[in-house]
Amino acid sequence: MEFGVEPVQIAISAVTAFASVALVAATYALMRATGRLVDVSSQPMVVATLEPSIWDMSLIELVIANTGNASAFNIKISFTPDLTKEGEHGNYVVNEISVLRPDQSIKSFLSEASAFLNREFHIEASWQKHPASSKRDAIAYSLDMRNYANQRRLGAVTPEVQIAQQLKRLREDWKNIAHGKRRVGVDTHSAADRQKEDQVLEEIYEKSIKPEASE
Repeated sequence: MEFGVEPVQIAISAVTAFASVALVAATYALMRATGRLVDVSSQPMVVATLEPSIWDMSLIELVIANTGNASAFNIKISFTPDLTKEGEHGNYVVNEISVLRPDQSIKSFLSEASAFLNREFHIEASWQKHPASSKRDAIAYSLDMRNYANQRRLGAVTPEVQIAQQLKRLREDWKNIAHGKRRVGVDTHSAADRQKEDQVLEEIYEKSIKPEASE
């Protein structure tokens, strides 16, 4: 039984059309999956911690950092128990930040470490992915400061801190010299002194290589 050319062409066209529709559907599904993957992988993540200062371990700093790979906007941080203290210039604890870029952090000095090392805090952080968005992402966790109680440090935290400390000592030394609080010893050595030393060395050398005359 033979089929005409026209039915075969119709069948081929139908298969081609079906394949085209399937390809479009697969492409659309792939685009949606890629978009979701990009959206998931590009996320801000804001965390707040209390950490010993890199300059002095006896001092505590509040560190708010964006550890994600996208900017965070309208950030709000809360601690329980509350860290808020009133100083001469009002509330000096940072708990609201307008924007943090990826890998950006803000540090704020709090007080002596002894006031925090035996305490545990409940922290809540929230932020927006876009400044005009009404949705806020949030994270809550506990921070046990007893982890830092027995921490010890050998030397400077970073080479930059070590260089800064050495420059500070050098500046203080020269400041004392400039104000006459410390004297500078100067050892001068003239040509006459060098000639005298050469003569002494030559005499020692001659005595060492020439045996004394027998009596």
